[in-house]
Amino acid sequence: MVVSLFTIAVFVASLTIGLIPALIDGIRKPMAERMNASATAIDWCVRLFYFTWLIAMPAAGYSLDAWPVYSKELLYFSQVGVIVALTWLGVVRSLAPTALFIALLAIAYSWVATSAFRLMALAYFANASPYASLNVGFVAVGLGALVGMWIARAIEHWGGYRQSLLAVSVGLIAPPALVALCDHTDFTSRQAIVVSWEDVLVHPQLALVVGLILVYFAVENCLEFWQESYLKELGYLEAVIDLRTADSSC
Repeated sequence: MVVSLFTIAVFVASLTIGLIPALIDGIRKPMAERMNASATAIDWCVRLFYFTWLIAMPAAGYSLDAWPVYSKELLYFSQVGVIVALTWLGVVRSLAPTALFIALLAIAYSWVATSAFRLMALAYFANASPYASLNVGFVAVGLGALVGMWIARAIEHWGGYRQSLLAVSVGLIAPPALVALCDHTDFTSRQAIVVSWEDVLVHPQLALVVGLILVYFAVENCLEFWQESYLKELGYLEAVIDLRTADSSC
């Protein structure tokens, strides 16, 4: 395994992939309290994040394929965009600007995710199968998701919404700083695999991959939120209270 400033930068960017969705999912309650908004309104804000992310991902992929020479700049400025949007989420107090900055966060996050996915395949094992590098990259994604859930619990129970989001924004200065320090050739020497829209829509293997990804994210999100509703439906309210108590002690 090759360890360099470039691999560290890609690893940290991959942490961001897991962190941001877990954080957005986990701050619904403190966000509703700060905005004095209903749970339904906050749920729509969270849906806006995922919907905007879904729309922006093809544009992010196209830009990386069309301008591979600017891969470093695209990753750097998208990471800065994540910092700016998250900072303003911690500052605003009403629902309309919250929805705006959640949408901007999703757009910036789309470029971060696409760039990191593209680069992690060759970041760790340059002369080996890209699947080994992808496995290392997705370890970072999983770690980022765990960190995002811990931060969300801290915000809800003792951290404070505004202070915690601003602290996270300060911590996220590290990823673009690492990218800025990397050599530009580390990014331009790793060319993207260009796939046509016809291949995406017609090729059976790619269609299978798309289906697996959709099912994976559906199952992952379900496992995050099903416990409380399922136990309530069965009538085990004490178990729900125990779950909340366990969360508070984390």
